[in-house]
Amino acid sequence: MVEIKMEYERLKNSVSQLAIEKKLPNGLMFEWGQTNSGRPMLALGNVAAVFEAPVVFNILSQDNHIRIRFTRKFGSEQENDGKSRLEEAFWNLKPLIPNGAFVWTVPDKNSKQYSTEALAEEIANQLVHYHVAYEGAYGRVA
Repeated sequence: MVEIKMEYERLKNSVSQLAIEKKLPNGLMFEWGQTNSGRPMLALGNVAAVFEAPVVFNILSQDNHIRIRFTRKFGSEQENDGKSRLEEAFWNLKPLIPNGAFVWTVPDKNSKQYSTEALAEEIANQLVHYHVAYEGAYGRVA
């Protein structure tokens, strides 16, 4: 569906804006970029929220397998140590259009419905939590 692709693009744009505007404690900063395979990502320290979606959206179905993968950032200091101490986390995003208004759901998280802007904030907040857990797994204070 054209609207799904458009909202997905808006989601990425909203998250990339947060990388510029959102203030974090301890001088931490978000970074917007791409993985080695060209997937967009929001990074924080050694972790990233990677956006995964089809190159071509299926206009006949809402089942386009859009997800956010919370993982170690490529090139992080522990990226190649073979000792992942924190499991990757996945949020499968499901688009809905109830009553003509586009919303996202994240069944892996809860049953709430999010506007595109609210979901962008949730992704950033989850990345902060993942960063704290990651640093803790390696015996550091975030």
